[in-house]
Amino acid sequence: MVERLKQHNKGKDFWDTAVMIVSRNSSIGELNKLDVQYLENKAYEAADNAGAYKLNQTIPTEPAMDQFRKRELEGILENIKYFLSSYNFLLFDESSSIQNSSLEEKNVGAEPVVQTPKVKQAEVTVELEDADDTVSLEDVTLYLDRNASKGTGKQMKEGFLICKGSMLGKEPNFPKELLASHMQKLTVLLEEGVVKEIEERYFFTQDHLFNSNSGAANFVAQTRCSGPSVWRDKDGVMLKTLKEQLAQTV
Repeated sequence: MVERLKQHNKGKDFWDTAVMIVSRNSSIGELNKLDVQYLENKAYEAADNAGAYKLNQTIPTEPAMDQFRKRELEGILENIKYFLSSYNFLLFDESSSIQNSSLEEKNVGAEPVVQTPKVKQAEVTVELEDADDTVSLEDVTLYLDRNASKGTGKQMKEGFLICKGSMLGKEPNFPKELLASHMQKLTVLLEEGVVKEIEERYFFTQDHLFNSNSGAANFVAQTRCSGPSVWRDKDGVMLKTLKEQLAQTV
């Protein structure tokens, strides 16, 4: 892998950051060549469906394997998606697809640059029209009710805004390998005063912008979930359905 990175560093100038996924002390055993090929195929499909980037590579072939092993590997892929979203790599995040089809094409190896400013409620504005015809969901309030959480938010162009007063789920329910990252994020927001503990529950004391709807959903619910599916409007319509409907009007 090191030699491969050295080759890319010499011959390709479209990237400056690489993320390496390795298997170590896995609960399902070491990954073999077929496992990696399967993960590569499913990762390609997920990135293509998300539409955040223009993929510029040969489509990986899906190898034949039993259904039980596939389910185990798909669990690993979900962990990978969560980690990448948490660290600002939005390759698999569908929230990026709210941008119109004229979004600048980027290579799969490039790192998206996403800012995470603190946004006060009074600073949030609704733009119903935009010069570049970008699909907007900023005027739609979305709700989350998972793991006894009570979240309210909005899909913004810059990311996903969690609104003041949102309440986190009762207890963190993450695999061991994801729990440390979640608790670190929670500790930071507690220290910054963004989140406050009240009667053994955590509440947002101000609006806060996350990089993605899935990252916001995972944090508020304190469990793994898919943002496009769990965020819903007042009528129960899923965020991913709202995006599809709005995209058809552009």
